[in-house]
Amino acid sequence: MRFFQFRLHLFAMDPLKKRILPCFITFVMMQILVQAQINIVPNPSFENTLSCPTGAAGWTACANWNNVNMNVGPGTWGTPDYFHPCGGGGTAPVSTFAGTCSPHSGIAYMALVLYNNPYPDYREYLSCKLNVAMTPGTRYTVSFWITNGTGVISPWIIKNVGVHFSASALTQSGWSPINVTPQCEVTNTIASNTWVNYTFSIIPTATWNYLTIGAFRSDANNSPMVYYPNPGGNPSVYANYFIDDISVFAPLVEEVKESDLSNRIRFFPNPATETIHLDGQQNGLTVKTLLITNSLGETVMQLDQPSDLQEVNVSGLARGVYFIHLRTNQGVSLRKFVKE
Repeated sequence: MRFFQFRLHLFAMDPLKKRILPCFITFVMMQILVQAQINIVPNPSFENTLSCPTGAAGWTACANWNNVNMNVGPGTWGTPDYFHPCGGGGTAPVSTFAGTCSPHSGIAYMALVLYNNPYPDYREYLSCKLNVAMTPGTRYTVSFWITNGTGVISPWIIKNVGVHFSASALTQSGWSPINVTPQCEVTNTIASNTWVNYTFSIIPTATWNYLTIGAFRSDANNSPMVYYPNPGGNPSVYANYFIDDISVFAPLVEEVKESDLSNRIRFFPNPATETIHLDGQQNGLTVKTLLITNSLGETVMQLDQPSDLQEVNVSGLARGVYFIHLRTNQGVSLRKFVKE
């Protein structure tokens, strides 16, 4: 089942600059849910926690994500903020110390300060290691949601928020901008009280394992400006952006030209209650990675280099529709099943 989507490819007007947006940006009015795709970003909506945030700079409480330089607590480095209902110190949505904002989906979100007036070129980044490395020459869909919130206390806004992919983890010196060119970048100025989605189509030029989101250009190139009323106080010097639902959709089975691969893997029973049996060894298939995702593209199970395909225990999964993504020595296969 494919959900209908509305895209503006060439004629999306930037209300701040009164100009046409670059054609490589796709503005999506509805979230894309495509059953033949899989989101390879771990914890894409920041729901999973390692602990509960207790105040500012709480990124360490969020599973799978980091601030690139790995320094924790306030200091001379970038410190993203984490917002989750279990948190204290103003970190529980909807009313937070960074402003008023409801999650785009689920219960949690992150925030980045991408400009700090007293401190030139101050940057905060979020980064994660992808569940599966991106394959060179294959097309992927990249998507994220961003907003300034409904109760804005950081009046500054900027342009050039982007996503960079890399083979190895990036590094950041203090709070300085990371000197790389993002493969996906929103070049218009972003100012919105509601969640806005930006979606890109990219083809990796190398085996990319890591995703990093933030602002990679200098302040001079990002054109910071005061757009919202200035309430005064410490946040009045920031350009603060809330981030949610970051996705990198792996390609369709047809796009990797392995449409016949699924027919060569035995798959039963479906629906399943306890165990799914998969067997492709008789056809010379070797599984490198097995992922199971739910209908939202969230990874619920991962097996790296499983020893065989014979049994997958799904008894711990809730009832619903799931997808098994098999990356094999002969290509990629995607299978749908129902857990009862």
